[in-house]
Amino acid sequence: MGRPFAPLCTPFAHRSRSRSRTAIRICFAPRVTRLRTPVRTSCSRRSHAMLQGLNRRFTPWRKPLRKTFTPGDKKRTENTVLQDRLAPVLGTRPQPMTPEVRRSRTGNVPRYTSSMKLAPHDLDTISAVTLQHYDAHAEDFRDGTSYHDVTQNIAALLRHIEVKPPLTILDFGCGPGRDLKAFTTLGHCAVGLDGAGRFAAMARDATGFDVWQQDFLHLDLPASHFDGIFANATLFHVPSQALPRVLRQLHTTLKPGGVLFSSNPRGTNQEGWSHDRYGVFHDLEAWRRYMAGAGFVEIEHYYRPAGLPRERQPWLASVWRKPVA
Repeated sequence: MGRPFAPLCTPFAHRSRSRSRTAIRICFAPRVTRLRTPVRTSCSRRSHAMLQGLNRRFTPWRKPLRKTFTPGDKKRTENTVLQDRLAPVLGTRPQPMTPEVRRSRTGNVPRYTSSMKLAPHDLDTISAVTLQHYDAHAEDFRDGTSYHDVTQNIAALLRHIEVKPPLTILDFGCGPGRDLKAFTTLGHCAVGLDGAGRFAAMARDATGFDVWQQDFLHLDLPASHFDGIFANATLFHVPSQALPRVLRQLHTTLKPGGVLFSSNPRGTNQEGWSHDRYGVFHDLEAWRRYMAGAGFVEIEHYYRPAGLPRERQPWLASVWRKPVA
């Protein structure tokens, strides 16, 4: 490969700052075989330009990445079609992230794992404090999440429901009503449920649809009523001690063959407080144990956002079915 440019940096060790920059930049260039004599340098602009051109000339060439087809491309195409249908409702213009939403990003995981047995009144306190936090920041949360793209999650739920539309969907933790409006735009009968009073009122005002205000730890749901449940970024607020009971209640309210979608921030099973909200950051194996214990059968799971390395995909999404028999 020839000799490197390492000697070029030596004559300028004692010279001015600008010249030493040029010399250091050249000494890291690839080795070249065409040059047999040392490069002469001077203070002139012409010599400086020549050296810079030489450095650019022998910069290593990198082969461009080649896009390959993967099975996920078909799903991305389906999501694009669904996104076009929901564009009038969800919009496509990105909105600035409010401080409240920035604090709620999944990087803010609890610093400890709770293994202590909680009394019923402790569970009620956890739920009340979390709901008070959302009530106090309802407007900021609505403005910061109104244009989030969740069409991939909506498509994951709908394509696995084996019933002819219109479908009866429970938007579990509907918040201000963004996804509730999306389901009705697609022609389905959707019912919202949220424990925060401000969110329930916002969803009713924004959509005009039926919204139930119920605490996740004190649910009152009809049996075998819904074809699907959409639990997007909600179930991780349920303490692990109460999660099996809540999942069994969701299992009961689904029709046989019904489908539940869930999306939660993933972690290593940390549990505790983060910015006045209680959360549990399950890993895949722990989440599978909870869902299987409630009687669900896994259909698929994936990580979000799509197209990024795993370390930059903080959300674990999964789809589950209630067996027919």
